[in-house]
Formats: sequence, C-alpha cells, structure tokens
Amino acid sequence: MLYISRGFCYSYASNNIKRTGKEPDSYLLLHLGTQVMEEKKMKKLILILIIFLALLSGCSDSRPSELYETAKFEELQNNKEHAVQLYEEIVEKYPGSEYSKKAKDRLSQIKMGPKRDIK
Repeated sequence: MLYISRGFCYSYASNNIKRTGKEPDSYLLLHLGTQVMEEKKMKKLILILIIFLALLSGCSDSRPSELYETAKFEELQNNKEHAVQLYEEIVEKYPGSEYSKKAKDRLSQIKMGPKRDIK
C-alpha cells in the first residue's frame, strides 16, 4: 500500500496554491487518504492492545483457581499426595492470592487427619 506523508501533501498544496491561487482538490484527497491510513493503523494498534490486555488479565486469576479446583477433586478421589502437591504449588507460585490462603487451610487439615470438610 502506498503511503504519502503529510509533508508531501503540504508542499504539493503550497506549490499549487502559489501557482493557481487556490487549493487543489487532489490535495484534499491526498490529505484525507493519509488520515484514513493513520486511523486504520491506530485502530489496529488499539485492537491489538485490547486483545493483549484481555489475555493478560484473564490469565492472572484463572490459574490458581484451576489448581485449587483440581486439588479439591484429587482430594475427593483419595489422591492426597497429588492434592498436597497442587496445594503447595498454589502457595508457592501465588502467595498473594485468595487461593493461597485456602490452600494453606486445606494443607493443615490434610496433615491433621481424616477430616473431609472441603470448601
């Protein structure tokens, strides 16, 4: 796609204005063309940024919740070793999350005995 700079448009227009005394229609078309192209580039950039931010924000909280749900399932299936591994992974990788506190609670309950109160 051909991109024509605004500087070219302005110099072209100023030369024609000096020669003819009025602004040519071709200058307006060139100027509008460059504006449309710049707007399309900005729309693409904004769309890419929105997608990137959506992906980034979607990943932040889903991973600890998925691990926690899997650990609960493993615990219900009497696979306590794997449940403990998953709970410990949550505590280690996501220390500030709400699931870290829940995982710590579950770990202490698993270590205390056979109580099966899974929240």
